[in-house]
Amino acid sequence: MGIAVAQHTTKQPIQVDIRGGKISGYSALYQSNPQGNDETAVATVEMNVTGGSFLAINGGTVPVYSENKEDFVHGGDFSHSVDLEYLDSQKTAELKRASGETPYSYYESVSAALEDAQEGDQVKA
Repeated sequence: MGIAVAQHTTKQPIQVDIRGGKISGYSALYQSNPQGNDETAVATVEMNVTGGSFLAINGGTVPVYSENKEDFVHGGDFSHSVDLEYLDSQKTAELKRASGETPYSYYESVSAALEDAQEGDQVKA
């Protein structure tokens, strides 16, 4: 696992801000609630992804997983498609590059995705 986010039984707040780097793991970013903390405690866990490369490796197909969080992916490049619930609500277009280890990126509009697209790439709204 690349980065694991798991709140302890002490229920202390957690803030994770990822702005860059290359993160690899069966799931590159994995958030869970192994202690079974209540909703109030889990609400103090904050995650924000604004950049970086996230690679699911060793047979993994989910570069980002979260048990309790939504709308925290604002940018970055991913080895596999990201679940819509994790994407910032402003991200409405997916660019799948024809090559590269992190072919998936997300944009606020189809036109923005098309601006970055190269021959052979696919844009999906």
